[in-house]
Amino acid sequence: MSKKSGLTIKSNGLGKALSNPEKIAKDMLKQGGSFEVKCPNCGKQFKAKVGLNLCPHCKKEIDFKIK
Repeated sequence: MSKKSGLTIKSNGLGKALSNPEKIAKDMLKQGGSFEVKCPNCGKQFKAKVGLNLCPHCKKEIDFKIK
């Protein structure tokens, strides 16, 4: 069995650079977009959609959420 790890995107003060990062992320979700994320287990990057994903490098399950 694989252990679930979680990734969450939160606003972290970059609102000055991006007028509304949450709205941008939600708009991407509506269009079926994916995000470039870093695996919390192995540290390698891969494209993930919101929900459960499998890291292609370490094969661990990642629960990707946007708040």
